[in-house]
Amino acid sequence: MDSLRPFLYVSLVFILFLIWQAWNQQYVYPQRQAAEPAVETGADRSAAVPRADMPEIAAAEPAPPIPGIQATEAQRIHVVTDVLDLEIDTRGGDIVRADLLTYPVSLDAIDQPVRLFDSDQRAYVAQSGLIHDQTGAGDENERAPSHHAVYRAEAQEFRLAEGADELVVPLIWTGANGITVTKRYTFKRGEFLIDVEHVVENASDRPWIGRQYRQLRHGPTGDRESFFLYTYTGAAFYDGKYTKLPFEEMAEKP
Repeated sequence: MDSLRPFLYVSLVFILFLIWQAWNQQYVYPQRQAAEPAVETGADRSAAVPRADMPEIAAAEPAPPIPGIQATEAQRIHVVTDVLDLEIDTRGGDIVRADLLTYPVSLDAIDQPVRLFDSDQRAYVAQSGLIHDQTGAGDENERAPSHHAVYRAEAQEFRLAEGADELVVPLIWTGANGITVTKRYTFKRGEFLIDVEHVVENASDRPWIGRQYRQLRHGPTGDRESFFLYTYTGAAFYDGKYTKLPFEEMAEKP
C-alpha cells in the first residue's frame, strides 16, 4: 500500500492542474480577451454571430424594409438592473451580452463580472421570434418578426430606477397590412430571470395565426486548447449511433 502513495499524490496533483487549467480557459482567458483593446474594422457588430433559421422559416434573409414604417438599421441598446448589465440588439431583439453584476470572475477581480452571453467573443446569444402559420396570407416576413427582423426602441439605454421593482423594455416592429408586434422584456429587482413576451396587434382584415420560438445560439468559443485538456463545443446527437457535428462542418452544410 505504501508503494501506491507516491502514485496517488502525483495523480491528485495532475487532476488539480487540469481543474485549474479548465477554470482559466472557461473564465479567466475569455475575460482577459474581452478586456483587450478592440481594433475597429468597420464591420457591422450585428454580423458577429452568423444567422441561423428555424426550420419553418423559408426565407434566409429579413424582409425588404418598408420605407417610413420599419427601422432598417440595427443598433444595440443598453439595459442595467441591480444584478444584470445587458446589451440587446434591435435586430431580432436578441440578448447579445449579459454580465452578472453580483458574480465576479474571481476573488482577485471582484469588479469584473461573469459574462454569460457574449456575441463578440463566444458567439452565445438568446434569440426569440414569431412564425406566422397561416399560409397563403401574404409574405410571411411581413406578417411576423423572426430573429432577423429589425425592431425600434424608445431609447438607447434603460435602467432600473432607484426604488423600482420592475423594468420593462419594449421593442416595436411594424409589418405590412396593419400588423404591429411589441417584444417586451421585463426585468425584476434582484432576479436573473428575464421575462419576454410578444404582443401582436392586428389591424388588418385577416386573422393572425402564429407561434413563438426561443433558442440559445452558440458558435465556436475560440478558447485555447491545451495538450492535456480538450473541450468539445459542437453539436452531438443520436441517430442509430452517437454522432458529433463540429461547428466547422455546420458552416459547410445545413
